[in-house]
Amino acid sequence: MRHILTIIAAALAISAAPAKAAEITLHPYQRNSILISGRIEANDYAAFFDLLDTFPQVKTVFLNSGGGHLRPATTIARTIERESLKPLSRITRSVPALAQ
Repeated sequence: MRHILTIIAAALAISAAPAKAAEITLHPYQRNSILISGRIEANDYAAFFDLLDTFPQVKTVFLNSGGGHLRPATTIARTIERESLKPLSRITRSVPALAQ
């Protein structure tokens, strides 16, 4: 399970270029899923927690992030693991560099 947590955190936390904060929304087609798109920034974990609290039926988290900050990404990854959510990811950069 720790291996999965590491993969999720890495998928969320690596990036080569700065960008705006991630968009964290209920998936438009799968209402029991959260969609995280874009770079993970410092306070994005709060938006993730708020969405989970508002929609307790969420079972899956779709990750479409080329990276971002490690600490909030790790917090989100730990929450995904703790809540037994199913993570599905797509890394958007092929040669990422570790972010701050």
